[in-house]
Amino acid sequence: MPKNFFLDFLEILARKTQLLYMRKHRTTEIVNENIIKFHPHNLEMEIMKKYNNLLKLL
Repeated sequence: MPKNFFLDFLEILARKTQLLYMRKHRTTEIVNENIIKFHPHNLEMEIMKKYNNLLKLL
């Protein structure tokens, strides 16, 4: 699948705009080059455990 440079450009522009806005309001967000997490605690394992338990009930 060919890269869409226009969409890549829009994504970069949106990310920079969001980071500029967040600069003034930032508290516990985790920000690095690949992700912006708004919640300081990763709940993925807890959610997956509950999800798998629900699947077992089906």
